[in-house]
Amino acid sequence: MKQLGRRMIDWVSSSRLHLYITGWALTLLLFLLGNLTLFWAHRTFFWTWDGLEQQFPFFLYQGRWLRAVLGSVIAGRPEVVLWEPFGIYGVDALEVLMNTIGNPVNLISVFSSPTTAEFLMQLTLPITLILAATTFLAYCEHRRFERVASLMGLLTYLFSCHTLLMYHQVHMIYPLVLAPIILLGTDRIFNGKGSLSLIVGMALLGMYSLTGTYMACILLFVYCLSRYVFLVQKKSLRVFLSLFVRMAIPLVIGIAISAFLFVPMAMNVLGQDRIGITRTYSAFYSFEYLQSMLLAALSFAPAGADCYWSLCFLGIICLVCAGGTTAGKAERRLSWVLLIGCILILVIPAAGRVMNGFSYPNNRWTWMYNLLMGVVVARDFPALMDAERSAVPARRLFWMLICLLALSAPMIARLQQPVFFAVSFIALAILAVVAFSYYVRSSRMLILGALYSAHILMTFNLAAVAAVTNQVPMGEAWSSHANNQGLDLLGAAADARVHQFDATGFPRAVRNAGFATGLRDATCYNSFYHSGVDAFHTSLGLATSFVNFSYEGLNARPNLEFFAGVDRFATPIGQEAARPWQFSQRLDERTGVDGGAVLFGTHDYAPTAWVAPRTLSRKAYEALPMVVRERALLDHVVLDEASDQDSVAIDAASAGVERLAYTWSVNPEKDMLAGTEAEPAAVEVNDHQITVWQPGACVYLKTNIPAERVLSVAVRGLEYAVFEPDPANGLSLAERYDRKFKTYQPYQSYGITVTGEPTSTLLHGYTSMSPLYAGKTDWVACVGYSDEARGVVTLCFNNPGIYTFSDIELYVDDLSALKRVSAEMPSWAADEQSWSTNAFRCTVDTPEDGSFLMLRIPYSSNWIARVDGQETSLQRADLAFMALKLSAGQHRVELAYHSRPLELGLWVSFAGMVAAVLYVAIESRMRTCVAGSAKDAHALHMMRD
Repeated sequence: MKQLGRRMIDWVSSSRLHLYITGWALTLLLFLLGNLTLFWAHRTFFWTWDGLEQQFPFFLYQGRWLRAVLGSVIAGRPEVVLWEPFGIYGVDALEVLMNTIGNPVNLISVFSSPTTAEFLMQLTLPITLILAATTFLAYCEHRRFERVASLMGLLTYLFSCHTLLMYHQVHMIYPLVLAPIILLGTDRIFNGKGSLSLIVGMALLGMYSLTGTYMACILLFVYCLSRYVFLVQKKSLRVFLSLFVRMAIPLVIGIAISAFLFVPMAMNVLGQDRIGITRTYSAFYSFEYLQSMLLAALSFAPAGADCYWSLCFLGIICLVCAGGTTAGKAERRLSWVLLIGCILILVIPAAGRVMNGFSYPNNRWTWMYNLLMGVVVARDFPALMDAERSAVPARRLFWMLICLLALSAPMIARLQQPVFFAVSFIALAILAVVAFSYYVRSSRMLILGALYSAHILMTFNLAAVAAVTNQVPMGEAWSSHANNQGLDLLGAAADARVHQFDATGFPRAVRNAGFATGLRDATCYNSFYHSGVDAFHTSLGLATSFVNFSYEGLNARPNLEFFAGVDRFATPIGQEAARPWQFSQRLDERTGVDGGAVLFGTHDYAPTAWVAPRTLSRKAYEALPMVVRERALLDHVVLDEASDQDSVAIDAASAGVERLAYTWSVNPEKDMLAGTEAEPAAVEVNDHQITVWQPGACVYLKTNIPAERVLSVAVRGLEYAVFEPDPANGLSLAERYDRKFKTYQPYQSYGITVTGEPTSTLLHGYTSMSPLYAGKTDWVACVGYSDEARGVVTLCFNNPGIYTFSDIELYVDDLSALKRVSAEMPSWAADEQSWSTNAFRCTVDTPEDGSFLMLRIPYSSNWIARVDGQETSLQRADLAFMALKLSAGQHRVELAYHSRPLELGLWVSFAGMVAAVLYVAIESRMRTCVAGSAKDAHALHMMRD
């Protein structure tokens, strides 16, 4: 054992190449063995939510986008796709690629296909970890750490808390590659050396993430200030300002180099109302949450949204037990201050929000904590080995108990297989005691490294066990998109890419399927990238949320499906009646274990461009009931600039929409608003408030619904609250609920299932404590068309609590307006409509001066319109789209999309690269002059002596 330990340590220490080879081998080995549980269960690293719905489809889309760009270059006609017609209305391609294109590892997506994308995207994980191992070991070499200790630090850095994000957010481990580069550049500046490393690190980080960039700037400010206080011996205002300038200039240059991606990202975030500062959060986390956070630190469990947290016990042990040595005392004090700062950021919600784009509290910054603990271990591990030699028996026993706790606590906290883990850790403890009692330093280091690796393998496999049920099965990532909601039926069509698609009635849509398949899937996660689209759908009562403006489809509303140009619609077999009225053509059918799907088609849909016969001011539009707004959109263009005098008056009656009266009841057969002693109810209705005691409790709105009508339910001013104390009887509603059902808990979201036969619709909202809170209170649920009369609408509440509202309205639409507009639309539609790369063209014959050409394309200042070759200004129309005011006669209209943020960013990036070359050259020249002056001074001093 002694000879083996000495030989292995000598081999690693003999050269830098041996260190890197060993680090790479350890990284790959621990990655593979640490995920054996996941591989054994045939699961991928894709989380069934964000992984499947964001990362995988966008990875596939990036591959398709890169191939298109490279193909145009090879063909001699270079062009970059900047606009894509996905997600109903279209989206800026760079905004879709925002979370993937800035990571160089993702460039392997260019080789992706439906059969290879799953493997290639998972391959980015070990590649990223190898790159992170390389940059960390390079930093350790710069600091001249003992090479075996550098390997121990590497294990701490790569296999502590942050890396476990690979089970939820594959792309979020890339900062592990960049953090050591940025720290290396910072240290070099403090040591009077060049700043190239900091420029490169910040440039790469700026290309990768806007949030990560400003997060790094905040953390660097804290680190540099702390380092100045603890490590700079000669403190003065001049020294402080000099260091500040020498840090700020490389930071700015690095971010400037990344501007070709950083500027589009920044303008997207700042221009789309996505910062989320309107959410309310308490000043401190609850005691229960802090307890769960401590458990997470012990057991490698999630500690909040997308966050894993670990105390990194080996780093703590190194700080505690190696702190008695005199060497590097100031640097260890600095480490303690930074550690305490990290913990404070972790437990204060406001700090977590700052580190997550002012959205919900999150701890995605823990890659910096990993780096801190990794550096501490690499720096202090040798001192820890030496400190043990002189330790008294009591201190040695104390040290061993800490080691045992560090190794066993995560497993004991899980207690999933206590006997196995108890035996395992007793064996590990015995090995540790034997190693530190009888072996020399080299063997101790080897044995402790092996024990630490075993600890990593067990904790990672436990984390995989916890995650495995939420991971996508191997080989099913692509099929989850291709077979999504009957989308496979659309894909079977020869001209599938020109069809606009929607669906309803399926258990759950996999969003962004269109980006994966290349089809125009209508499940609209892409409104994430356009606040105007969100405002448009919010005005119509569609379910949305603040963070991602997410909703599934257009709620199967005939008017909206027509307006959006949807010509293909899918429903599950047996729920065909849920389709919008105009979809009468049964095109295809698929059967299977999921019940199958039916695809319908229609010829009644709006084209991309048509001449709107009337205008309506936005003020007048917003004064209409939400259901009437749908009708108004069919033959009006809503203009921000239009005056009320230019608008045509419209009301429910003229729109063919009728409001129905109804009566409340908590019993489907009797008219009653509350239960009785003999007949208790799980829900109570009182004026504008509904109190729900039991999940699934329902209320009934009894009315007379005429035949051949579409029924919509509008809920205005809806608010939800958990139970509060009732001062009347001193007994809280929560206690009353507990006594009845024993399962009370506060909820961050709520759901109301609205059923009107033949279909049901879920209204899903959030409280202000939820990360998805939108502050939106008005909803509309379309519950379908029926040839027969109906008499009741049912509202079933998924969550107990108190629901308040200003009004609940029932409307029926006889579809006369839709039928009339469908018949007239061919005469309104523009001719020769065609799309090409980043461009749309059509011809139009307008009947009179001042006519408006309505364009169902999201408004953006990046669009440039030309009418008959002359550039013409575009107006915002229908809250989210565009319109052109035209004179009478025939016109040729061309729209071209130019990404102005990209153009600005390219110029700034060019200037940044020029500045980087000049600054690095000036720095090098100044260092040469300083070194020459010092050499001359030394020679003169020697001559005088």
